[in-house]
Amino acid sequence: MLIAYARSLVYQEQAVRKALLELQNPRRKRAFGGTLTLGEFSLAPHLKTFFQGHPDVDFSLKIDNTKEVMSLLEEGILDFCLVEGLFPKEGYDVVLLKEVPFVLLVSPGHPLAKERKVSLEELFAYPLILREEGSGSRDIVEKALAERGYDIHGFQKIIEIGNISLMKRLTEEALGISFMYEDAARKELAENTLVQVAVKNLHLTREFNFVMMKNHLEKDEILGYAKEFQGFFAKEAGRF
Repeated sequence: MLIAYARSLVYQEQAVRKALLELQNPRRKRAFGGTLTLGEFSLAPHLKTFFQGHPDVDFSLKIDNTKEVMSLLEEGILDFCLVEGLFPKEGYDVVLLKEVPFVLLVSPGHPLAKERKVSLEELFAYPLILREEGSGSRDIVEKALAERGYDIHGFQKIIEIGNISLMKRLTEEALGISFMYEDAARKELAENTLVQVAVKNLHLTREFNFVMMKNHLEKDEILGYAKEFQGFFAKEAGRF
C-alpha cells in the first residue's frame, strides 16, 4: 500500500509539470511505452492507424523491457504503456487487451522438433536462449521453473539476448531452444523456420495489458486509447 502511495506522489508531481507545459503549447503531447514483444510484433501492425487517427496529438513511443517501461510510467514520463506478462497491478488502472500463449520454440532440424510433446526435464540437455534480467518474458520462464522445483541453471548452458529478432535467429540456427510469445514468432512458425513443441504439464498463457496510473489527469482520454487498442486486437483475433 505504501509503495503504491509513493508511486502516486511521484507521478502526480511529474503530471502537474507536464500539464503546465501543455498550457504553453496548444498541441497535445502523449508519450507511451511498449514492452519488446508487444512493441515489435503485436503493436507494430496497428500503429499507423492509431497515429493517423489522432492528427492533433504528438505521440512518442518508448520500447523497452517491462521493468523500464513501468518505471517510466511511475515517474510520469509515460502517459500509459502496453505490457506483456507479469507485473504488480496495485496502483494502476489496467485494461486487458488479449491473452497470448507463451511457447517453446526450436529449429526444424533440432532433435526435439519431431517430438509431439516433451517433458520439462528433457529440455535441460540443451542450451537455453532467453531474455535479459528485467524482461517480463524471462520472469515467466523463471517463475514456471521455480513452481516445478527448477531454475534456469539446470539447462546445459544459458545464453542471454536482449533482442527478440536475434533470439529467433539463433534458435533457427539451432544454437539452443527458446521460450517466447507466440505473437513474436508468428511469421517464422508460418514459414516453418521455427517449430513449436508442446511441453508436458506446462501450458503458459499470459496477458497483454494496457496500463496507466490511477490518478492520470486526463483519464478519460487515455482510457479512450485503451479501447482503441482493444478494438485492434479484437479484429486481429477474428483473422486467425
